[in-house]
Amino acid sequence: MKKPSFFPVIIGTGFGSGFSPFAPGTAGALLAVLIWFGISFIVSEICLIWLTVALVLFFTVMGVWATNRLEPFWGEDPSRVVVDEMVGVWIALLAAPSGMSGMRWGLLLSFVCLTYSNR
Repeated sequence: MKKPSFFPVIIGTGFGSGFSPFAPGTAGALLAVLIWFGISFIVSEICLIWLTVALVLFFTVMGVWATNRLEPFWGEDPSRVVVDEMVGVWIALLAAPSGMSGMRWGLLLSFVCLTYSNR
């Protein structure tokens, strides 16, 4: 049986987080939060907003492309494809309040809301 290409697998599975044996969607959402939180320490607030928009746009387009490439191998809507959870977290984080304390609450709330809405 032929394997899917490496690049669609990396994008679709959220850099491999979709291969988590326990709650792959939650693992993808957690990775998205960690990526965003890491970026928040090195850029200004306005730059963070624009980088978040760029992440949403880039991973939406690339996620659709990757999913179309992976469906013939893994079937329709495989649980390993978690790029949609990552994009969902970043969309929710666009509404996170500014400042570090507000940002922490925004991170927590967006992660919890997205995780429980996907059940």
